[in-house]
Amino acid sequence: MDGLDRVEVRFTQAELWCLRGCVRHEWPAPWEGKWPPYSYDLNEAIALALADTFEGKEPRAIPLCLGDCLAIDYTVENNMPSSEDVLKKVILARKRLVEGEEPLPELREADVDALLESVRHENARGAEGAGADGAGDAALA
Repeated sequence: MDGLDRVEVRFTQAELWCLRGCVRHEWPAPWEGKWPPYSYDLNEAIALALADTFEGKEPRAIPLCLGDCLAIDYTVENNMPSSEDVLKKVILARKRLVEGEEPLPELREADVDALLESVRHENARGAEGAGADGAGDAALA
């Protein structure tokens, strides 16, 4: 299966602060490895997503390539606030990059609330339709 070049990942404000503290735009010494643990483009994407939260907006998704995932994996320590959530998202992004899988649509809290309200409404309507004989309740058992 062909991999993807980039996958979009949406981080919370707390996760963005964690990333901002780790992913730098440059490294203090020349990097000799294949995958540098820094990225100007990633650093800027993190800053812009964080700026969205300052304006009361939902943070934009950040498109990650394999190099970005490796930079985050290298720089984010397991014991930092929100680091476990960041690293889980990055590991899943790496999986999607390698396997070429598109993610399921992300449910937002408002979507979940609307879905729950819809189910409550349907259940209430179903209970009204069951009538006094309780036949509707037997179908649920």
